[in-house]
Amino acid sequence: MKFVCAAIILLITLSAGAQRMNFSRFSYAEGLNTYNIKKTVQDRYGFIWVATQDGLYRFDGGRFEAFRKSGTAAVGLRENFIFDMSYPGGDELYLASFRGGIDRINVRTLEVTHCLPDPKRIDVDTHDLWISKLTCDRFGNLWIGGKDYLAVSRAGKQGLVSLSDVVKSGSSEQMTFIKPVDSGIMAVGIADKGVLLYDMATLKLVALLDSLGPGIRVPEYQISDLLVHDGAVFIATNTTLVKGRIHNRRWIFERHIPLPGLSGAVITCMAADESGTIWLGTNSGLGSYKTGTGTFALLQSDLYRKRWLEDNTINHLMIDRHNNLWIATLKALQAVNLNPSSFTPYTGDHPGSDGMDHLYALIARYGRAV
Repeated sequence: MKFVCAAIILLITLSAGAQRMNFSRFSYAEGLNTYNIKKTVQDRYGFIWVATQDGLYRFDGGRFEAFRKSGTAAVGLRENFIFDMSYPGGDELYLASFRGGIDRINVRTLEVTHCLPDPKRIDVDTHDLWISKLTCDRFGNLWIGGKDYLAVSRAGKQGLVSLSDVVKSGSSEQMTFIKPVDSGIMAVGIADKGVLLYDMATLKLVALLDSLGPGIRVPEYQISDLLVHDGAVFIATNTTLVKGRIHNRRWIFERHIPLPGLSGAVITCMAADESGTIWLGTNSGLGSYKTGTGTFALLQSDLYRKRWLEDNTINHLMIDRHNNLWIATLKALQAVNLNPSSFTPYTGDHPGSDGMDHLYALIARYGRAV
């Protein structure tokens, strides 16, 4: 197995000193022949796996390899439109596809296995397995969610355990996430209902968080994502963050964090980097919240800037082991390295600068100028 971590970091750069972010774009030239990127994960060998509307892709630092539904393959993907994927950390990557159920691909051998039986034989109402959320917990159980259902496929057992009654009750059934908050509790976000906390071992509902703090009640505040960072739990509503902790299966409120500039936007995803910055994907750009200083900034696409954010509609964020931020959007897959750099980038898009499409040589001018 070829390790690719070192190669990936060479592709994308950032100048922290100049406060300039250089975004790399991956597309047809590298073999990524689609758009509407849904999610990215990194496996233990360093490969980046990309879920799209046209199959699964694996990036080795230079090229993308595609995995799609095939009528000739002995065992291929059931469907090409992959809504979600879950990587628990070993050799197995789980995929949830449009009306295709769940596939498991071994990231070492690339062998594909269909995890669930034929959709017609499943006794839990999953609406033809239109699965939008998928998470594998530490017990090997698969948590499966859709527009109006929640079910668990327990490791080593046949069939699904339905938890849909709680999900459906008094809700429009828009599931926004299924994520663990610690080693024993799974959190399920329902936009206008709140955050459901389940015991992973017993599958019992232990709490419903519909009031996150003073004056912060669902559905006035819609639940959109959850992030566990440095022992704290951050819950994203449409335009704000709520910081707290889970202790003895109870929510302890700490702080409400309004985010200026996000009025009318919706937070879709979150990720935290090594410096403690929380990156926020929205439908209006890429936000950054510095937990140390409490400052917030919003980056938005600009057609006239080179090596910049190309799409404001962000589906997913992932930070790999080299502190690269991968940005999955409706139009493209982009990435930027968040490590400090001594290099200052010049792209020719600063006021008074000439265009710099090709650079052939550098000549000393005077002092430190070139």
